[in-house]
Amino acid sequence: MTRTTTASTSTGTRVAFGEHERTPFRDHPALTLDARLTVGAGRARIVASHDPATGTEQVVLMLGETVGAHDVPVRVVDEEALLIEGSRYAHTPQLLIGDSALAITDNPAPRRWEVGRQLREGGPIRALLELSGAQSVEVDWLPATAAA
Repeated sequence: MTRTTTASTSTGTRVAFGEHERTPFRDHPALTLDARLTVGAGRARIVASHDPATGTEQVVLMLGETVGAHDVPVRVVDEEALLIEGSRYAHTPQLLIGDSALAITDNPAPRRWEVGRQLREGGPIRALLELSGAQSVEVDWLPATAAA
């Protein structure tokens, strides 16, 4: 497996995906949804995966042309409003991760913590982000020391 590199940038922490990087989830992601659609005025792709470890669904909306892109911003948004939130972003590419508890708790911190953990260690969220084809992503809530 290729080592993941991280670096602090002015707006957040950059996480680069290795060219031949594989996680157990990326080799055979249990995709439950993979669809291309139009969101707002742009093209998008929505993917979902079943996480066997927790029994939950992970959902990512990929806005714009993510293949080969660098420093693609990652955001956590309310899963129920994922498509509505996606239509509000004028700047693409963007990767939006759905959080089913955000509407109830109004606290993205637990989901952000889990996304950060999976960016470092691997897991279904990281595998879905890698499916975007982005060379690197940028996370504005994850300190560089935690990502390294």
